[in-house]
Amino acid sequence: IGAIIFIVTVVVLTMRFMDIGSASQTQIPQSEEYETAPPMLQWYSEIGEVRGQTDDQVRKTFIVEPWLGYDGENNRLHSELIQRQILLKEEVALYFSNKTEDELVGQENRERVKEELRRRINEILSNGQIETVAFNRYSVVNF
Repeated sequence: IGAIIFIVTVVVLTMRFMDIGSASQTQIPQSEEYETAPPMLQWYSEIGEVRGQTDDQVRKTFIVEPWLGYDGENNRLHSELIQRQILLKEEVALYFSNKTEDELVGQENRERVKEELRRRINEILSNGQIETVAFNRYSVVNF
């Protein structure tokens, strides 16, 4: 019986010493990127649908409806977006009319367009910055 108690004691001490089965070895690390939800944004959609022609040799028609995501607590920015609506619509039209179809179509190009347009719009604004651009409609068609 003494031998059994000795063996059990040695095994228990060895297991604690080696820390086998601890939570730190079985826990999966998580990145902060996946732990937090994206921020809730207010969306400004009053720019409406913008149509025009691309810069291709054989012109194509673009039809886009941009929405601007911003911090909803910034009332001054919201007011500025309303006041600059025509200027913003013109900026969107000029941006797309200076691009070719090849520069506009495809997921990678669409993401690049959103980022470039966000930067250009933010250059116009003085009461805050938009955080993202999304499109309710985004098409390039043969007309």
